[in-house]
Formats: sequence, structure tokens, C-alpha cells
Amino acid sequence: MTMNTVGEHVYFMQLYVAASDGEIEDEEIDNLLGQMIGNQIIGNIIGDGTDQGQCMTNAREYFMECARAGTLDMAFSMSAGGMAASVGWDYGTLEVFFNELMSTAFADGELEAGEVAALSFVQSQWGIVL
Repeated sequence: MTMNTVGEHVYFMQLYVAASDGEIEDEEIDNLLGQMIGNQIIGNIIGDGTDQGQCMTNAREYFMECARAGTLDMAFSMSAGGMAASVGWDYGTLEVFFNELMSTAFADGELEAGEVAALSFVQSQWGIVL
């Protein structure tokens, strides 16, 4: 399976960040679903017909496929680069996506070492300055 939309890459990366501490907490799932619903509402308002639920389903399936194959880290790295390229390395857009990743990482009230490592990787790849 391949991911073809920015949304799929973003949701995959959020799942990776959420799972990077060894488990995906209920608060992280709630955060992801809230962001997905918000993205769907915004898309509907601006006339973007992308089905965010399908993007999330595709991202989840890809995440599980990579987990079974032992390729999650490689897929995360490729997703970070692919997604950034698909938005033309637009700093403002990447900053919004990075903030969504941070929101997912902080959703359970803790920032674990795996989450810090994932966020640090994305920050360095995208040139995000905090």
C-alpha cells in the first residue's frame, strides 16, 4: 500500500508519534479524531472534497502494514520527506503540521523519549524553529 495524499502522510506521522512511546493512549486517539473532524469541516468549507476518514483509514492500514514488516521508522522518515515535498516545503504549512504532531504527542499529558525523538527528527528535517 502507498499513501498518496498529504492527509494520509500527516495522519500516518501522527499515529507514529502517538505510538512512539510504546502505546497509543485514548487521549491521543481523541486528539487525532478531533483534528480529522476539523480538517473535514475546513475542507468542506473551502470546497476540498477529500474524505478525511478515508485518509485516516489508509494511514492506519499503512501504519499496521509497516509495523508488521518492521519498517515503521523508515516509513516515518519517507513520509516526513514526501509530505514536505508535496507542499513545496512551505514553512507555514510545515509549521502547522508540526504543531499537529506536537498536539498528538502532548495529548496524554506526557512527552516520552520516543515522542521527543520523533518530533526532533521532524523538526530537523523541516527546519522548524521553536
